[in-house]
Amino acid sequence: MYMRNVLVHFEQAILKAIDHIAPAKKWERAAFIRNAVKDGIFRHDQERMREAYRLRPDSAQEAGSWDLLEERKE
Repeated sequence: MYMRNVLVHFEQAILKAIDHIAPAKKWERAAFIRNAVKDGIFRHDQERMREAYRLRPDSAQEAGSWDLLEERKE
């Protein structure tokens, strides 16, 4: 997998916290930051999905029927 370099600036307190946490988990600083960003993207996507369902919930028929999911795959 090709990774591009990105320059990110952190306040001293944040960098100190990263350096305190990352070695405890035996991760390099960059790996810790990559995982944190991936987690942030995942949480963002989950929140968008939650909001979409709040605005347009499944009907009672759709919510109880897993057959619809199988039908869409075929």
